[in-house]
Amino acid sequence: MAGQRITKRFVDGLEPRASEYAVWDRDLSGFGVRVRPTGAKSYITVYRAGRGRSALYRRQTIGATDKLSADQARQEAERILAGATLGADPAAELAAAKVAQAEDRKAPKVRDLLDRFLTEHVATRLKARTAAGYRQIIEQVLKPEIGDLPVRSLTPARVAELHHGRRATRTHADASVRVLSSAMSLAETWGLREPGSNPCRVRKFGSRRRERLFSDIEVAKLLNAVEALASSGVITEFQALGIRLLFATGCRVGEITALQWDYVDFDEGVIAWPDTKTGALTKPLTDEARSLLTAAPRIAGAAAVCPSKSLKPMRVETMEGAFEKVMATAGVPAKENATTHLVRHWFCTKIYSDPTIPLPNQMRICGHKSVATAMRYAQLQMDAVKREAEASSRKRAVALQEARRKIEALNVIPLRVGG
Repeated sequence: MAGQRITKRFVDGLEPRASEYAVWDRDLSGFGVRVRPTGAKSYITVYRAGRGRSALYRRQTIGATDKLSADQARQEAERILAGATLGADPAAELAAAKVAQAEDRKAPKVRDLLDRFLTEHVATRLKARTAAGYRQIIEQVLKPEIGDLPVRSLTPARVAELHHGRRATRTHADASVRVLSSAMSLAETWGLREPGSNPCRVRKFGSRRRERLFSDIEVAKLLNAVEALASSGVITEFQALGIRLLFATGCRVGEITALQWDYVDFDEGVIAWPDTKTGALTKPLTDEARSLLTAAPRIAGAAAVCPSKSLKPMRVETMEGAFEKVMATAGVPAKENATTHLVRHWFCTKIYSDPTIPLPNQMRICGHKSVATAMRYAQLQMDAVKREAEASSRKRAVALQEARRKIEALNVIPLRVGG
């Protein structure tokens, strides 16, 4: 049926028949209304997809007449028909989109990937403290933000949005993307994404905070404060021992709290941890560390060098808390992340700044296995060389300038006065 302009009044007047039928608009070819025997009415379009005799007829439903006005349906029909004229196939595109949506509903979600990541990677390959940090980011950030998205549909734009949205805590924003990137790399390995499709290629904020470094005067104040607080009972003798060992060995605080007497070989002069943040670790037992350990009390039933009251290894948080008291007593400001890790930073800086120690030995003393990490400290030597070279250059420039002035003074020809 054709010859009528499709309007609301016209559509309302259409009655159902024994079989489905359609009526077509007189002004817009291909735009019509379908009426089913049940009385349901829908706006439709008909067009040819492709060109020539091989072009196929397509019929696309625009929407129910009680959901769209006739004018709205006409505008949508014009858009669809214009696209078909330009070679598009809106009906096929819509069908493909529906198939993709159905596949997305069945496809593994990001939260499913993260659960598997926690079970098969984090729990089995990472140290306890690192694993706890990953788990916190996954449960508190990644799952709530993107957990319902299909793994294969996560885009760099969505990751960038997540990263930017957490810009108030830049360090945590960067950490969230790093954790997600690790999970997405495994998604490729597990066949959940195409190889090379990791969407976490976003520019990190990086740290804007300058690295704090204890001065030698501050270190002396801190060690004096350890002595005073241990004598007064504000910190325990084992907390004091642990802090002194930090300064003597440059260890990470977790390595000191995990240190057991079995790891100390006084005869060979080494301390050997079977497992640390970076795996097995062996460090030389210096005279300073040997003296501290030799004088340290041993508690029956306690394997740890620095046990807690329950005779178990002291918690890292307990040692950190004791060090905060030491900083307060010493008058060393706690700003700029002045924690026990900066004791290690101070120690390593001293080692890498000593040009008499070869780099491999510096790495062993500091317990560094990554050359990249070592080179960041080794750069301190180059910085010192640059400063000395620059100072020497300035001295040479001054000397040359003075020499030129002397030469010019010797070559002055006095002016003749008169005839």
